[in-house]
Amino acid sequence: MFKHRCEGGPLDGQEIDSRYPMGFLLVDKPNGQCWLYERLEEIWVLRNGYPQPWDREKSWEAALGQEFDVRAVSE
Repeated sequence: MFKHRCEGGPLDGQEIDSRYPMGFLLVDKPNGQCWLYERLEEIWVLRNGYPQPWDREKSWEAALGQEFDVRAVSE
């Protein structure tokens, strides 16, 4: 597991675990958006700085791959 502090987005300031070193995709399926956090040295940094439209196919690709973890937004 890789644990780092998040910078930006809905997880800003939180310590989050990922199974993969590249980062993780945070998915908010009910609201149709997602955020990609990538590792930059010892932090997870939000790519693009704002939510992206959620795409089912891209989420499946990320989940099946070995580079990014996929996490769901918890209410």
